[in-house]
Amino acid sequence: MIVAVVLVYALVIFIQLVPVYKNNNRRDFWVNLTITIISFIIAILLSLNIKISSPSDSIKDIIIALLGK
Repeated sequence: MIVAVVLVYALVIFIQLVPVYKNNNRRDFWVNLTITIISFIIAILLSLNIKISSPSDSIKDIIIALLGK
């Protein structure tokens, strides 16, 4: 499963990021690369059956702390 994830992301990088880099869109390249790396890490963790906690509880706690109950 990990091999499939790596191959798919290699294809995504080749199709999406290489043309952006060649067109000298450096800011777009770095934003896309950052998002791709984050999603790649999450995909690898999911393929290893590692449970990823939902950020909704943390966001809820922050909003309650800022706005009150």
